Amino acid sequence: MELLEDFQVDILSGHMHIQSNFLIKPNIREYNIASIGGAWWLWDCKLCKDGTPYGYQIFESSDKGLFHFYHSVGKPDTFQFKILPSGSIKKYEDKLCIKVWNWDERWKVEWIEDGVLKGEMHPFKATDPEYGSYLNKKYAQGKHKVDKFRQPVNNVYFFFYAPVTKGTKQVEIMVTDAYGRKYRQHINL
Repeated sequence: MELLEDFQVDILSGHMHIQSNFLIKPNIREYNIASIGGAWWLWDCKLCKDGTPYGYQIFESSDKGLFHFYHSVGKPDTFQFKILPSGSIKKYEDKLCIKVWNWDERWKVEWIEDGVLKGEMHPFKATDPEYGSYLNKKYAQGKHKVDKFRQPVNNVYFFFYAPVTKGTKQVEIMVTDAYGRKYRQHINL
């Protein structure tokens, strides 16, 4: 690592079928890119093991450094997170939960209730309920046996919750990436 201390280093890796962006040292970042094939071994699954939609990372290099974003197949480039169905994650059934698959520590994840900014959402560890539901459905149909490599990945990042105030009519989620681009979605309660 001493050899690299005078350089900004970006490592591109993959093959794990999960998405992660880690700051290893102040000048070294690893981008482990999810799979364009998702969990391909499950035939029609359009998710990776951590719930990231199947897709690919787009990188551009400039004098200012490396610029990137994740592109989910069949979705616009603005599709950078999903609002999870209410009650879909145990221990967070009464919270509004989201998954931001390309998140890293430079991003900001906020929620707005009826037009009032409430603050940053809280990170938590979870497995993706949509991928877990997909597996349960396939297992119930007898199509797959429960192999370890098919199991959902328990994420220590990417999931966020907000304790929405009772009586709120609409919540907007605003996610700001490392480059200042804002992605928004809202849900009516």
